Amino acid sequence: MRRTQLAFICNSWREEAAFLAFERRLIEVAGSLAHGWAVYCFRILSRGIVEFYFYSRDESVLGALAEEFSREYPEYRIEEETFPDATWSEYRKYLATVW
Repeated sequence: MRRTQLAFICNSWREEAAFLAFERRLIEVAGSLAHGWAVYCFRILSRGIVEFYFYSRDESVLGALAEEFSREYPEYRIEEETFPDATWSEYRKYLATVW
């Protein structure tokens, strides 16, 4: 299992409509790339950065997300990182903070 983080770096929270459109499109594309086998777990919002966390079986499945979204949203900086996380430890770490 691989964890993929995609960061959407925006200039202002006034860009809420763009952020929501980005998130909807991201979920659509990730599901399509992974043939329905990508799980969108959570997002972390901080000042100017939104991190989206997905899990998939294979890192190459979601590896095209940043490239595709950089083309689709050229006005935003988009970064992607993928890590092995077979036990979903990052997800469980954040889940523990809300329960």
